[in-house]
Amino acid sequence: MNKLNALLLGLCVVFFGCSSKEHGLKIAASSVPHAQMLDYIKPDLKAQGVNLVIIVTDDYNMPNRALAENEIDANFFQHIPFLDEPESLAVIHAFLRALS
Repeated sequence: MNKLNALLLGLCVVFFGCSSKEHGLKIAASSVPHAQMLDYIKPDLKAQGVNLVIIVTDDYNMPNRALAENEIDANFFQHIPFLDEPESLAVIHAFLRALS
């Protein structure tokens, strides 16, 4: 397993700890390349007992709202300029409150 796969697998396992075993690990991702990478590691996760559910979206705001409303467990893509936006900061704060 190369370093990228190991990193993705590790992140998924960490997020799985916050996920309900009922529905598995729901991650929102853009179709290319994020969903493709998740699809690649899906069999490895399945072998470890993690049911990965990939929610493919090209709407870059939907995953943040879905994360804040606990409809998904993780949002695959983020970058600093996006996270600095006021709406994104509100989502991050809501997520952290939900974890505590």
